[in-house]
Amino acid sequence: MVVVYIWEIFTRTAREATREQQLDQLWDDRQAMLRHIQADEWQTIIDSARAEMEKEAAKKSKE
Repeated sequence: MVVVYIWEIFTRTAREATREQQLDQLWDDRQAMLRHIQADEWQTIIDSARAEMEKEAAKKSKE
């Protein structure tokens, strides 16, 4: 019983460490991407998202 409990703690800790490493890598990748996006690219991203939201809203209002 104690061995099972210790094993569960170990595997949970290992999963948490792996998850933390994945999050760190994701954050680093995000930061690198954000450093390279120019103002006009941001505007394009925002405009595209806004247009998509308006399209979805219009579609829902017709239903």
